[in-house]
Amino acid sequence: MRTEESEGRLLAGRYRLLGSLGRGGMGVVWHAHDEVLHREVAVKEILLPPELPDEERKMLRRRTLREARSAARLSHPNVVAVYDVVEEEGRPWIVMEFVKSRTLADALRQEGPLPFRLVAEIGLQVLDALEAAHPAGVLHRDVKPSNVLLAEGGRVVLTDFGIATLEGDPSLTQSGTLVGSPAYIAPERVQARGAGPESDLWSLGATLYTAVEGRPPHDRGGVLPTLTAAVTEAPDPPKLAGPLWPALEALLRKNPAERADARTARSLLHRAATAPPSTAAPAQPTTPTSQPSAAWEHGQGTRVLPGAPLVPQPPPTLAEPEPQPVVPQPEPVGSGSSLVVPEPRGSAVSSASGSPVVPPPASPVAPARSSGQRRPKVLVALAVCAVIVAGLGAWAAFRPKDDNQQSRQPGASSAAPTVAPSTRPSGGTPTASGKSSAPPSSGPQSSAPSSPVSSVPSSRPTQPTTQPTNPSGAVVPAGFERHNDPTGFSLAVPINWTVRREGGRVYFRDPRGSRLLLIDQTDQPKADPVADWRQQEEARRDGYPEYRRIRIEAVDYFEKAADWEFTYAVRGGRQHVLNRGVVTSPRQAYGIYWSTPDGQWAASQTMLRTITASFRPAA
Repeated sequence: MRTEESEGRLLAGRYRLLGSLGRGGMGVVWHAHDEVLHREVAVKEILLPPELPDEERKMLRRRTLREARSAARLSHPNVVAVYDVVEEEGRPWIVMEFVKSRTLADALRQEGPLPFRLVAEIGLQVLDALEAAHPAGVLHRDVKPSNVLLAEGGRVVLTDFGIATLEGDPSLTQSGTLVGSPAYIAPERVQARGAGPESDLWSLGATLYTAVEGRPPHDRGGVLPTLTAAVTEAPDPPKLAGPLWPALEALLRKNPAERADARTARSLLHRAATAPPSTAAPAQPTTPTSQPSAAWEHGQGTRVLPGAPLVPQPPPTLAEPEPQPVVPQPEPVGSGSSLVVPEPRGSAVSSASGSPVVPPPASPVAPARSSGQRRPKVLVALAVCAVIVAGLGAWAAFRPKDDNQQSRQPGASSAAPTVAPSTRPSGGTPTASGKSSAPPSSGPQSSAPSSPVSSVPSSRPTQPTTQPTNPSGAVVPAGFERHNDPTGFSLAVPINWTVRREGGRVYFRDPRGSRLLLIDQTDQPKADPVADWRQQEEARRDGYPEYRRIRIEAVDYFEKAADWEFTYAVRGGRQHVLNRGVVTSPRQAYGIYWSTPDGQWAASQTMLRTITASFRPAA
């Protein structure tokens, strides 16, 4: 039976498959209903490549059962529970706890790099999960953003012990096979020196680095360069980590004997989680310290319901996520004409800019190397390459999907964005050279007030951004500048706003943190933007506290467009969102996402009209 035909089937006479939640490297995760206990569950269908020889298939089936045994030994609120394992049609199915959540990888795609305090709090809960697993002899071996679930109420869950091992058990993996996600594989594993709890802690450090910096610490654009860099180079200098950097540096040390243990990591993470916001400035050493290392991501863990908010918990308080871009790149299309709504967030966003720089850790600054000093490093790199290449083919045969290139079943219920990456070059972070500035102005368009102008939430349908088809956008008003994006589109944005690019997405943020503009794009538009928004609303509304739809309707803008306007509850008020899906040609569509505190909605309409009137798609 093909995977697409599995929906609706009754598994083992008990588990009714309701719909696909996501696809990973070795299977599909289903949302299902346990008809015996009348509860929701997640079911992981293991799909083995048909071309595998029988012995390899048997080995992988044994590994799957091993996964279930490993996870079933753990009972902890930060670990996804395994309920049952059944076998049908010659392949295993693992029945797990169903967690209403989104993954950390999804959060990063939609929100961008997260504030250091929030990342530290997430790290503390993942560390709780590892501390529950390691004394039981269970190693995870694949800690990464897509295996960290952000659930309702601030709960963080580590999932997908898909390549977990029991310490002391003989390995069931082929000799030479490199198992895991390259950006998050510890150096000792790359060098085939075995793995222990320290390896999971290194992967935790790489995951947290990615969460706070918006990219993995050693991403070199390919598997072999990334793995080599993890062994031979220090992590890329941090720009946003602030007080979190000491914890990251300690976790990312190459030598397991020098790496922070769980107790030390907990102390450093707690210190970052409770650091005052004024210390949120980038902690960027003059030169990378001599010890750390890093990685690059793959895979899609136990996939769950869309859009659980990053709800802060009391002490230490979770800072609200910054509305900035991504880590790995955007996911392929689930809904080409639209931009998926970033998940619920607070009305105020902490900003790292302008804060004092935190000094680097006390480890010595690496001296400049002479050409003679480079030689040992080159030799080490060559030796590492030999180990990597030996296992790379087997790793590729059943690797998990890359978080940079995750795939989903069409219509899957997930919190991840549904706009595909553009086929156009993504380019680097925009700079001033890519804009034409207009003189600053003290008029109302330079910046709308950051304080609420009304305490009454605006629930009336608003159409502030409907413009004639193909607006020219030729005039840039005072107080704005034109952003000419490397992917081809352009628009006017306020002069003082920050710009950040991740993949095909571009985030523009009010430096005071009150407004967010996000432009996304795809080359596979949906035929009906209105129907698309309605489908997405049905799948995602439960992820927004006190969700209230204001309207979903077609608007006269370019070839076809639809607005989805709504509000939802955040701490201290409500957030107001307008998400516009715009089809500009048969091969091009954009998402224009605008979010402000509800009390500032009316005051922001002139600014929003200017932005949408000036928007020009790629030629």
